[in-house]
Amino acid sequence: MRPTILSSILSLIVGGLVFPDLRDIAEWAARRLVKWAAPKWTDDETEAEALYEDWQAVIEDRPGAILKLVTATGFCVSAATRSYGRVVKSDYREAFKDQPSFATGLLRLWKIRGDRMQREVTIVIIKRALGNQLTYRQRFTNAVLVLGFLGSFFGWIWFCIGHNRVDNQTVSNGTTIVAATYLVLWWLLRRRRRKKFSQVSDPAVALTCSSEAVFTMKDPRSGREVMVTIREIPETTPGGLSAGNPG
Repeated sequence: MRPTILSSILSLIVGGLVFPDLRDIAEWAARRLVKWAAPKWTDDETEAEALYEDWQAVIEDRPGAILKLVTATGFCVSAATRSYGRVVKSDYREAFKDQPSFATGLLRLWKIRGDRMQREVTIVIIKRALGNQLTYRQRFTNAVLVLGFLGSFFGWIWFCIGHNRVDNQTVSNGTTIVAATYLVLWWLLRRRRRKKFSQVSDPAVALTCSSEAVFTMKDPRSGREVMVTIREIPETTPGGLSAGNPG
């Protein structure tokens, strides 16, 4: 019992001495972080001084040492990120990464497609969890394809335009050619995919192949071959006639 009582007494004494100091240390660290972050945010000394005063006022307005330290850490991280961006932009060794080319375009496209793949996987998991594997399959897939294409297309345009400026003047970089090339490649891939599924004549097979299959089938009334999508396919009998309309 004696060691336990002694350790408790020592803990109370040490805690009473340390906790007030920790509060003072947290407030001091918050002020130091803000003072370090302001010059990192901007290269202008006058603007940095004004920014430091504004941030310091925000820190002083926060209640509690922990909240002050967290707020100052947020200012510090934002300023460090902004400063790193300026350093990379001004480094001549990194200049080639900002020039639009086939390699940089593929790198940018790979990053965008990687993010798209994560979103597609998330949507598939959500759909399977809800049990709507066929009802909303085509709508979700079409939405992902359209949004993914628009994001990739306009993201590439932004990459070519926004990352190739010298003294606030846009350098001629063939943005239109790059964007048109991507659009043509996307159209060819879509056409190839549609042509592949147009050879499928069985609706059941089409459903298992793709959620947006387009294929040809013979109209039992006119005898002509028409191109239809999955949602337009009637339920057919083995004889080829519609189950709801035998005539």
